[in-house]
Amino acid sequence: MGVAVKIGAAPEEQQPDVKVTIRNPDASVVIKKKLYPVKFKMRKSLEGNLMIFDHRDIDIVVMPSSKKIVSFPKNEMGSQVYDAQDRMFRFLHKMGVIKYGTVQGGAVYNSMQADLPTTNEYNVIDFVLFALEKWLDAERPYFEFEKAFYDRFDQELTEPDIEDSTNFDPKRQAAEKGSIRPGLQPYGITALYRL
Repeated sequence: MGVAVKIGAAPEEQQPDVKVTIRNPDASVVIKKKLYPVKFKMRKSLEGNLMIFDHRDIDIVVMPSSKKIVSFPKNEMGSQVYDAQDRMFRFLHKMGVIKYGTVQGGAVYNSMQADLPTTNEYNVIDFVLFALEKWLDAERPYFEFEKAFYDRFDQELTEPDIEDSTNFDPKRQAAEKGSIRPGLQPYGITALYRL
């Protein structure tokens, strides 16, 4: 069994299709806080945690000391809470401000948490707050639509239009109507048979 080896001329050096030019290798990107002001309904805890209350379904806590972000349900628990948490952490992952593999359930029932990346180049908390403001701005139209929908529903029930309401008719309205009389036992003498 033989092996055939063919040795030819060396291939010509090809020119790259993309040229990259570095103008200033010592340049760095500086993001100033004044350029991106953020507005939240926010408090700072004694530990230095930033608690954000702008969302309707969840409260968001950014923990700079432990490099975590945690979301807690507000009052009611349900699928809308998990959906809001899922949307928030997916958005933060898309923006690149959390470690996506660390998203997990928290120590408190129905809470979720994720770790923040560690870097010496940027202030991670500023980027997280900027990303949270963008996410809350995207969520706000849904809250306004839902609030307007339920306000309209309540208004139709409490103050109906003329075509959706009837006038008071004393002949049709009476204190006693139907077969069940107020104040009487509905099932005859069954109240006598007690243990």
